[in-house]
Amino acid sequence: MRIANLAYGSIVNQPHSQNYGGKLQVKHEFRKVTNVSIPLIFGRLSSAKNSSKSRVTLVTDKKGVECPLYYAESEHTNLIKAINEMKSREGTSLDSNISYLRTGKPRNLFGRWSIKTIMVSGVEFSGRWKNISEDKIKEIAGWILDEGFDAAVITEFDSNRTPDEIMGLVTESEGIRSRTKAYFENLPTEAKASLNEHISSLGVDTSRN
Repeated sequence: MRIANLAYGSIVNQPHSQNYGGKLQVKHEFRKVTNVSIPLIFGRLSSAKNSSKSRVTLVTDKKGVECPLYYAESEHTNLIKAINEMKSREGTSLDSNISYLRTGKPRNLFGRWSIKTIMVSGVEFSGRWKNISEDKIKEIAGWILDEGFDAAVITEFDSNRTPDEIMGLVTESEGIRSRTKAYFENLPTEAKASLNEHISSLGVDTSRN
C-alpha cells in the first residue's frame, strides 16, 4: 500500500516535531499537491492558555481560506502505522484528530468511528473526515488515483476558539502573539501569502521588524 501524508501547516517544513518529538518517516520532502487546495483558518489554541508553548494554529474548515496542500510519501505501507505516526508527530492520542481516505470497501480501523464512503472514477473510497467537505474529499480522492497512491492521511484538529476569542488571546498575551507569528513564519511561502490577510485580521502583525 502506498500512503501519502498530506499536510498544510508546520509539518511541511518540520516533519520532526520540536514540541512532541514525533517524526514522520517519509521518502522525500513535502511537495505541493497539484490542482487541490485545502480550506484553513487559525482556529485552535494548541496548548493551555498559560502554557509556555501555547500558540494559535491552523485547522481545516469548510469556510476557511483556500490554501496549498502538500504531500510526502510515507515509508509505511500499513495505514494504521501511518496514522499512529501522524498522531505522534502532532502530539495527540486521539484517533479522531487524524483523518484518512483509502481505496476499497469500508473497514473500521479503530472500532468506534463511523466510516464514510464515496465513489470517484468508478473506484470506491472509504475513510473518515470531519471538517473537509465531501466535494473536497472527492478532489483528494481523484489526486490519489492520479498519483498511484492507495491511501492518504491528514491532521484534522477541531477549532477550540471563536475568531473573537482568538483575537482576544493574541491581543492580551504577547507570548501567544509571538509564538503564533513564529508558527506563521514557518509555513510554506504560498500558504503565508494565502493566509496573511486572515492572520492579520486576528491581531498578528506579520511584517518583519
